[in-house]
Amino acid sequence: MAVALACPTAPDYFGISVCGESSRYCFDCNKWNVSTFSGSSAPERTGADEDRLSVLTKSLFDRLVPFFTIIKEETSAMTVPAAEKISAVLTFYSLGKTHLSSIAAVSRPALYAWIDGSSEPDVQNFHKIDVLYRIAKDIDPGLQNCLFRGFVERPLAGFSQSLFDVFVRNETLDTPAVRAQVKDAFDKSVERAQNIAQRRKTDFRIPHSAAEQELTLEDNLLDSNA
Repeated sequence: MAVALACPTAPDYFGISVCGESSRYCFDCNKWNVSTFSGSSAPERTGADEDRLSVLTKSLFDRLVPFFTIIKEETSAMTVPAAEKISAVLTFYSLGKTHLSSIAAVSRPALYAWIDGSSEPDVQNFHKIDVLYRIAKDIDPGLQNCLFRGFVERPLAGFSQSLFDVFVRNETLDTPAVRAQVKDAFDKSVERAQNIAQRRKTDFRIPHSAAEQELTLEDNLLDSNA
């Protein structure tokens, strides 16, 4: 028995040839659901032969769908330009370029060359940035928020190191512990931003509260040290 797979023009459709009989099947990456494609050019079969072919192809695709799903996700992530990933990481983690070059263990000129597209990073040098990008997308898929800089540069309660130190000192960043620390900083940052927004709304017609003035001063001091 010979089995061959071919990818037609639509990315979610795959062709299959079993014992010379061709069929086209589709799958939903989200539901991992395999079904016959209505445009199949396979000759009609009836009776036991059709049942055996259907069971065989369905069983094969049930086993292959997870593999294709992973390949599709990785391919999609790889299509994001390096400059776009760098920009997203800088913004999400509230990092300066000096910080990011330290994390990636590259020079600032090398990082700038990646950003302006004059140079392409190799896999090894870009690994940490790529991991940080994936973690950010997993936590905030739309990348609509960012971490408060103070929660990145200083250790949070319950953690012995700051996120920045963790990023610099560890070669492997895609771990449950690192993800948990990033998520904790993210949740606290979102809560902080919401509190500030509420205070501004409440204090719209009166001078800023002392608490907000302190937060603003803290932000300004951190920005000046970037």
